[in-house]
Amino acid sequence: EMPAERWHTWEPLLPAPRAFALQVTRRLDVCRPQTRGLVEAAAVLGVHASLASAAALADVEDVISAVDEAVDVGLVQIRDDGLRNVGFVHPLVRAAIYEQLGPARRVQLHVRAAGLVDDQGAALRHRVLVTAPPDTGLADELEAFARREARAGAWAGAASTLLEASRMSADRERREHRLLQAVDAMIGAGDLIHANSFVRQAVGFPAGPLRDATMGYLAVLSGRVGEAEALLHAAWEQCDPAADPDVAAVVAQRLALHGVGRLRGGEVVEWARRALELAVPDDPVRVEAQALLGLGLSWQGRLQEGVAAYE
Repeated sequence: EMPAERWHTWEPLLPAPRAFALQVTRRLDVCRPQTRGLVEAAAVLGVHASLASAAALADVEDVISAVDEAVDVGLVQIRDDGLRNVGFVHPLVRAAIYEQLGPARRVQLHVRAAGLVDDQGAALRHRVLVTAPPDTGLADELEAFARREARAGAWAGAASTLLEASRMSADRERREHRLLQAVDAMIGAGDLIHANSFVRQAVGFPAGPLRDATMGYLAVLSGRVGEAEALLHAAWEQCDPAADPDVAAVVAQRLALHGVGRLRGGEVVEWARRALELAVPDDPVRVEAQALLGLGLSWQGRLQEGVAAYE
C-alpha cells in the first residue's frame, strides 16, 4: 500500500493498513467535536502524551468528559499514573488518526505543538514536519541538537536529527556532510541495516576522509576486513589533522577499532593515542578511544598501564 521510498526513511511514521484505518475512523466519527479534537491533538504529540498538553493543543476545556468518551470507543487508554498521561491502545490507532488529518489541520497542530512542548527535540520534530526544505537556519539547529545527542551517547536520536538536517540543507556539501554524519550515528546505534541502505547514496559522493571513514566504520562492524583496511587508511591519507582535527580524530578512532577486530594491540594503542591527541574533551570519539587504549595496552602485556587508562 505504500511507495517503496517510505521504508527507506529513518524511523518513519508508517500509516495503518487501509482496512484497519477505516475501523479507527469510524470510531472517531461517532465522537463529539471536543473528543475528536483531543484525540487528534494526542496523535500529533505521539503514541503517549501529557493529557494537559493534548488538552491545551486541542483547546479542550472539559477534558475528563472528552477522555471518557475516547476511552469508551476504544481509541485511547489512561496510563497507570492517573490522569497525567494518555496513550493510544495501539501505535496503529495513533497512525490511523494522524493520517486522516487534513494538511491544514496537521500544520496547525504541529505549529502549535512546537510552542507547547518542553522537550527541544520534540519541538524541532514538530517544526521539521511543517517546514518545506531547504531551511538553513533549521538545519543548523538540528545539527547542534544532534551533537548534544551524540555527546550523551543517544546515537539513534542523533542519526534521525542529522538526516533531517541533511534534508533541510541548501548547500550540497553541507547536505552530504550531514548525511555521512547521520550514517555514522546509525552505525553507532547498531543499526547496520539502515546504515547500509543510506550508505549507497554516499558511494556517489566525492571522495573524502569522512566518506571513507564512515564506509570503513560500517565495513569494520560488518566483518569486511580488507575493505575496512583500504577505506580507513585512504581516509587517513586524505586527512589534514591541523586543519580538521575533528575528522582526523574520528578516522584515528576507527583505525583503533579496526585494530581491535584484528587483535593487534600495537595498532590499537597507536591509533587510540592519535585520536586522544586530536579529539576535544567532550567529544564521544575521545571516550571511545580511551576505552580502546586500555584494551590495546593489555594486549601488549602492559596490564597495569591498561588498568590505569581505564581508571
